[in-house]
Amino acid sequence: MCPGHVCAAGTCGFAASCRDLHVRQPTYPSGTYRIDSDGAGPNPPFDAPCDMETEGGGWTLVFVQPIDGMNTATQDYTTNDATLIAASSQVLIALRDMSTTTMATCCAETATFPLPASWRTQAPFRYYGTDELLPVTSGGGAPVLRTVRYGHGVWSDAAYNCVGSWLMGSTNRDGRICIQGTRHSAIFGFGLASADACDASDGGTNLCLLTRRYTIGMR
Repeated sequence: MCPGHVCAAGTCGFAASCRDLHVRQPTYPSGTYRIDSDGAGPNPPFDAPCDMETEGGGWTLVFVQPIDGMNTATQDYTTNDATLIAASSQVLIALRDMSTTTMATCCAETATFPLPASWRTQAPFRYYGTDELLPVTSGGGAPVLRTVRYGHGVWSDAAYNCVGSWLMGSTNRDGRICIQGTRHSAIFGFGLASADACDASDGGTNLCLLTRRYTIGMR
C-alpha cells in the first residue's frame, strides 16, 4: 500500500495532480497531498490541498485566500504550478470552511466552468475588470451561459454585488470575482485595504473570516 501516493509496478510515487490521485485512489478523502506535476521532470514535488468530494472530486486548490484583506491587484495563485495549470481544463469556485480538516464548502453555491485561457497565464485577480461569457454548472445541473466577472476595478453599483458594470476609467482597484445573476461563491474588495467580502455573487456582505475562505480549484 502507498498511503497518500499512487502505486505503479510495485513502486510508490506521487500523482501528477489531485485529479490523477482521485482517479487512481477514489477512496482517498479531501486533504493535503504531495503531488509531482511533471513526473520525472526537474521540478520537485509539492504539497497541495485536494478536494476529493465536490462536483465529482479531484480538484487541486490552486488558490486558497491567505488573509482577510489582500489589498492587492497582483495576487497570484497560492499553488502556482504552470505544468499543473496547463494540464487542467475546468475551474471550481467555492467558499470553504477552513476550520475543518477537509476544507468543506460553505456559505454559497459552488460553480464549475471551463478554464478560461487567460487564467492559464495568470490568476484572475491580476486582470483589469473583465467579463467573460461561460457555461457554468452547479450541483450536477445542466450548464447555463453566465457572465463571469473577474479582476480589479470598480463598478457602477455601490453595493458589493455582480450587477453593476465595470467603470473602466477608474483608477481605483476594488476588485471582484463573481458570476452575474447567481448565488455562486464570490469575493469582493480584494484590491482595497478594507476586509474582503466572501459571499454569494448577488450580494457580498459577509466578511472573509478565519473560517471562511474564497478558493479556486482546477482539474
